[in-house]
Amino acid sequence: MTYPFENDTEKIEKRIAERSVSSEKNRTFLIRVIVLIASFLLSFSGILLCNATLSMQQNTRINNAAETLGTVLGIVIVLLCTAGLAVKNILYVSVLQRVHEFAQLRAIGATYRQIKSVVKKERDKIAKPCIVLGTIIGFLVNLVLPLHFYWIPSIVCIVISGIFIWIITALAFQAPAKMAASTSPIEAQHTQATNYFRNVWTKGKLTPIRIGWMYCRANRKKAAYTFLSLVMSGILMFGVFSILNAINLERLAAQPYQGNSDVYVLLNSTADEQSTYDLMKSTPFTEEQKQKLYHISGVNDVYELYMLDGILTNSEGKKFELSIENIVNSAIFDNEIVEGVQPSQELQNGVIPVVINRHSPYYQELNMPLQVGDYLPYTIDTGYGKKEVKLVVSGFVENRDTGLVIYTSSENMKSLSEMNCTLAWYVCLDDNRKDAAATIIKEIFTDDNRVNISVLADDVMTLEDYFHNAKVIITVLVVLISLFSFINMLNTSITNAIARRRDYALLEATGMTKLQLQKVQQSENFIYLVGSFIGSCILGIPIGFLLCTQISKIPGLSYFEYHFPVLFVFLYLAAVVMVYNVVSIYQKKSLYQQSIIDRIRKTD
Repeated sequence: MTYPFENDTEKIEKRIAERSVSSEKNRTFLIRVIVLIASFLLSFSGILLCNATLSMQQNTRINNAAETLGTVLGIVIVLLCTAGLAVKNILYVSVLQRVHEFAQLRAIGATYRQIKSVVKKERDKIAKPCIVLGTIIGFLVNLVLPLHFYWIPSIVCIVISGIFIWIITALAFQAPAKMAASTSPIEAQHTQATNYFRNVWTKGKLTPIRIGWMYCRANRKKAAYTFLSLVMSGILMFGVFSILNAINLERLAAQPYQGNSDVYVLLNSTADEQSTYDLMKSTPFTEEQKQKLYHISGVNDVYELYMLDGILTNSEGKKFELSIENIVNSAIFDNEIVEGVQPSQELQNGVIPVVINRHSPYYQELNMPLQVGDYLPYTIDTGYGKKEVKLVVSGFVENRDTGLVIYTSSENMKSLSEMNCTLAWYVCLDDNRKDAAATIIKEIFTDDNRVNISVLADDVMTLEDYFHNAKVIITVLVVLISLFSFINMLNTSITNAIARRRDYALLEATGMTKLQLQKVQQSENFIYLVGSFIGSCILGIPIGFLLCTQISKIPGLSYFEYHFPVLFVFLYLAAVVMVYNVVSIYQKKSLYQQSIIDRIRKTD
């Protein structure tokens, strides 16, 4: 005798899979939406972070690639794990409720391999088109963003995102299918909750709250997935919103403005493709122009920044190209000295006293643990030739916001240079006349393409607009990812309500009222939501603080100042309460849809 499942059953398996996909429309639609959103978010966020990192690496003057890459990589890993875990949980719960269907196939002779094959075909039909479509949409959305697009890294990101979602999807379908294929048909017909009650029925008085707690423990793996995805989403939101809340835009905009200035006029080294030294030799920073600035109503001070290129040789004989600049505002700079004193106003026996910035990443590359009084050989480019000099360390500062290593006094710079080595003017304005004075300064240099003019107030407004748009994009991104967890909760509750209809009917038949059954469901939801909220706060708050602290230590990113995200905590709590009420309303309605007899008769 030949049994049906002893022949080539590929077509039968395909038909079963297609029929299951088409018959379970709600389940299929939910899975497709989740996989599509997950694929889009992973593709979009991966490409966005990759392009933003590469752009920052090219545009910044500070070599902070390693620190930035590590921070960004950590955020991406948390983001991917959060979204991936949410997808895995939803798919796991969705397939888990079909254990009885798989048991029926086992009863008519289906083998372990054939059941897994049916599930794989369902997975392919549901997930593959959504993964491809989601990753492509994420790719296309990045194309229209106002950010430089790097094609090869973006293509790599889209491939990695697709592979990651596919792995998560495959794992999500595999686990319950393996469990169903390994369970005997008779054993599979009994719900886990009912079996669990048999084991604990005699251990004490059953109350609605205790029954809800036992339901949570009935399938610990499913409960762990749901709880963990909720906590991970909470941690992700705490981290991201802590970072967004920590950005001090005024400090960020003020970084290039030395001496507490409000306007700076900087040599435009790209004008006519001339070098900075060529511009210095035909300098726009003349005494006449300086007097014009001083005659503007509202101008308090004009500070000059001098710069010369040079080569420093370390103790191992290695040469490093390091420029030297003057101290723009001595009074402010004196407060930054952490060891030693400011350099003297004149050369000491031909030796140049300097202050070293030992928090500059370029200082770390020197591999020289300098101390006050140490001498350094230095070759300086005076503008018309090279000059060998010696530097003596008079003090140290620790400024992470600049890559500059060597400072000296303005008088020393003038004595070393054979040209006007002015790189910029920093203009301090009166608070009551800033706008009018800044407008006049722009008019003075409007026809001179040798300089660029920047106004602090304009830069702050530009950054506010830019970060507003960026915050909206990131907020939407994070909220959508976090919605996975709430959808997990909703899907778990819906699945539980369907799977436990017979259990609820039996409890109701033994005397439990519908109000008590609602308390059972509400207590289970309370454990998930409130427990995950508390867990998110316990883990998310310190993680957000640590993230902001570590980011602020990256050179050039000291404008990150941690502030407790009070508004986010209240919004998160409000979202938890809203989801709790939505789930409770759905479960309440499901209790009144069928009679007790119909629910007892329905085994699936």
